[in-house]
Amino acid sequence: MKNKIVKKIVHKIAPYLAFIIIKVARLTIRFKTVGYDKIAELHKNGENIIMSFWHARFLMMPETYKGNGISLLISQHEDGQMLARAMELFGYSSIRGSTTRGGTKALREMVRAVKDGSDIAITPDGPKGPRHVAQNGAVVLAKMTGAPMCPVTYNVSWRIEFGSWDRFIFPHMFTKGVFIWGEPIYVDKDADKDELETKRLELENELKRITNQADNYF
Repeated sequence: MKNKIVKKIVHKIAPYLAFIIIKVARLTIRFKTVGYDKIAELHKNGENIIMSFWHARFLMMPETYKGNGISLLISQHEDGQMLARAMELFGYSSIRGSTTRGGTKALREMVRAVKDGSDIAITPDGPKGPRHVAQNGAVVLAKMTGAPMCPVTYNVSWRIEFGSWDRFIFPHMFTKGVFIWGEPIYVDKDADKDELETKRLELENELKRITNQADNYF
């Protein structure tokens, strides 16, 4: 009984703590952004994007998004509920599902969101990995909507790296950071299975490239 009460309290408090941590970190970290001009041009032309980043680089992503509205794909796991609430504090909506649970319903909701004018944020290697291996979700969504996949990553010069499957990174305060946006990747609406695999690899390799660039930036 006691454990259930503690768990309930943690679930109530955690989203607010996450919101505060991200905001405080952002105020103390000197971030530079590389490659955002092409994303700004897409938004200027009225295009929606599928913001794609590795699961380990999730934490600071709310601070690099400059569009008019975004929906985040978040797993149906219990921890996902806390994350969804935290993102709501930033004014972002969430779509619950993943490649392993609730995927079909989530895909329909994402397609509907894009058609309604929303950008989408997705972690191609989430929610459980393998690490740095892109799944098909973002590629299929790009095919169905015509929206480009836009790879993005970040790194900081001083950080903690957890021992989780994704090696989640947590930035220290009062450090330097960089956001790096990769090249937008489009998928033809008539793309067959082989073309989808080619685009999946293209997304995976572009994310690896910019992540390596970010990790060596300092």
